[in-house]
Amino acid sequence: MRNVQFIVLGAISSGKSALVERFTRPSTVPEVSPTIGINVISSMFRTDTTVYRTKYYDMAGGAHYDCLYTSYIFNSDCAIVVFDTTSLYSFDRAKAWIDRVRGSNGNDAYVALIGNKIDLESMRTVYATEVRAYMRESQMRNIVYSECSALTGEGTANTFRLLVNFTNKPVREVYSSGDLSRTKQTNACRVM
Repeated sequence: MRNVQFIVLGAISSGKSALVERFTRPSTVPEVSPTIGINVISSMFRTDTTVYRTKYYDMAGGAHYDCLYTSYIFNSDCAIVVFDTTSLYSFDRAKAWIDRVRGSNGNDAYVALIGNKIDLESMRTVYATEVRAYMRESQMRNIVYSECSALTGEGTANTFRLLVNFTNKPVREVYSSGDLSRTKQTNACRVM
């Protein structure tokens, strides 16, 4: 069994909780209320070769909860940073979250940047080309991008598969002591 912990970050109303609902209960239409503080959701699923136990730390998007995030960022295998594709503000907040993750875990932190609400195409203000340009400029090594709609389910299965594959790659784990002689190969993507 493989344990994977995700921290879910993003602006208020970006659809973080609805997306986690889609990941953990894909056959249901998400009915969520705003997150207050932290909502922890656990689930299990099986691939052909592995059973996964996932834990999602769904963080409220309000600035008054900022003091809670640092320890959760540090202890997560991957940060899922969600933004609303109809909101430039939401994308700017996503970039700020990525900077915080990098500040806590370094440039090797694993980040999945997810554009949500693609069902609102006529209202879209943030496009994939803009996101990919940002990713190139950020020079982050371990970042992936996906788009989906938590409301309709469009793209959520592909996004979930991307997350599983992304967090299952062997990486070099660097210990907090900074002693590079104490490194090892591992299937966890946590960088300490």
